[in-house]
Amino acid sequence: MAATRTLYGSSRFASSSSSTQPRWSYDVFLSFRGEDTRKNFTDHLYTALVQAGIHTFVDDDELPRGHDISSALLKSIEESRISIVVFSTHYASSRWCLDELVKIIESKKTLGQLVLPLFYDVDPSNVQHQTECSEKHLEDMKSVTWMRWGRWRIDSHVEHINLTLSIGSDDVRMIGIYSLGEIGKTTIAKAVYNHIFLQFKGSCFLANVREVAGKLNGLVQLQEQLLFELLGTKNLKIGSVDKGINLMKEGLHSKKVLIVLDDADQSSQLNTLAGNRDWFGPGSRIIITTTDEHLLKGLKVDERYMPKELNHEESLQLFSWHAFRETNPLENFAELANDIVSYARGLPLALEILGSYLFGRNILEWKTALDELQQIPHHQIQKKT
Repeated sequence: MAATRTLYGSSRFASSSSSTQPRWSYDVFLSFRGEDTRKNFTDHLYTALVQAGIHTFVDDDELPRGHDISSALLKSIEESRISIVVFSTHYASSRWCLDELVKIIESKKTLGQLVLPLFYDVDPSNVQHQTECSEKHLEDMKSVTWMRWGRWRIDSHVEHINLTLSIGSDDVRMIGIYSLGEIGKTTIAKAVYNHIFLQFKGSCFLANVREVAGKLNGLVQLQEQLLFELLGTKNLKIGSVDKGINLMKEGLHSKKVLIVLDDADQSSQLNTLAGNRDWFGPGSRIIITTTDEHLLKGLKVDERYMPKELNHEESLQLFSWHAFRETNPLENFAELANDIVSYARGLPLALEILGSYLFGRNILEWKTALDELQQIPHHQIQKKT
């Protein structure tokens, strides 16, 4: 490999993106611990990617690692469509690697980046269960990564939903994720979607269903987007909801598809976009996120899942990361931080917003913010988040 951050290969994936999608600079970002894998596995992986015409970013692992991760490297992660993380024996002992992983997970959440973990010379269960040599370093990893993303172990939600989806079965299954406030429904749905979409003949993540459906001809627009992403039908003009339903039945009844309907709030939306299981081919899966559990009951989904709110300790850590860039509050702010966390009642987005707002502000500003917060009923906080 080159001694500088030289980039190779063609931009196969980026060239297929539409003008409205993010302009990815690289197809793949490789994150790895050089001393473990550079002269063997990663070299072979990198060569194979380049030979396949995949535009791959690889950092020069021979550069001194005593300094913080560079802004250029962070930018390269943001501009990569996929990140491949090679977990090896000493990956978690490198602060540089952990900084990369933090940014990768952040990009997964905010930019929809696909993250593919690979395990080299380690048992994946050791990472999952935090055993053997990885335990100490994974504790360090949690203290950094978990707080930035909202939850270190969001995989527990993904694992549960994957089990209920029963991907191997041929029946058509519908799963609902619901909660009153914003406690991670969309994040969980995106994580599940990114984890399984390659197992389907077509996939579509319909974001902000409630907002789009409320616009003029919004339901028709959603049907057009759905058909375009699942069937590749360009410049499709449906004209009416009924025609859209007929086109979906005709085009999708034999195709195994994955659909996420994010933030639905009306039965008309569900009836228009996923009204009946026989619209879709064997093995299809439909995931719905909503604040209304009754909506899911009306559709007779196979399972309803409600993510739990963070407990106080988890909330304080998440809030502290955004407010102090540390896992615990600064001593002079500890009492105020606990009061604010108690009032947020475990809502991750509220904690992130409040923490980010208060970052760098003085105690007087904190007290003013708390006074104002106490004037807002909790149900309004849920609506705002």
